[in-house]
Amino acid sequence: MSLKVERLENELLKSNTYLITHEKSLGCYIVDPGDYNPIKNRIKDLRVLGVFLTHSHIDHIYGLNRLYDDLVIDRPCVYFSKQCLKGLLDPKVNGSYYM
Repeated sequence: MSLKVERLENELLKSNTYLITHEKSLGCYIVDPGDYNPIKNRIKDLRVLGVFLTHSHIDHIYGLNRLYDDLVIDRPCVYFSKQCLKGLLDPKVNGSYYM
């Protein structure tokens, strides 16, 4: 079993989004969804099985809403820590207030 990890560079602050796929599967996991368009272009034939947020800074979460809206029929679970949840709910903590 071989996993492949791809790095997508986000426009905002040049942070990273990661796509994890398995060589024999049509599913993927997304880590820290930043820029939505590169994600959308890359996953067009893949089923998103889950999304992981490492933390709630704006450059790691700003593509999450568009991703989730696009996956209306088959929405994946989004995994994050309790600390990350605080940031998701507070624009000053996640930095979106300042953008």
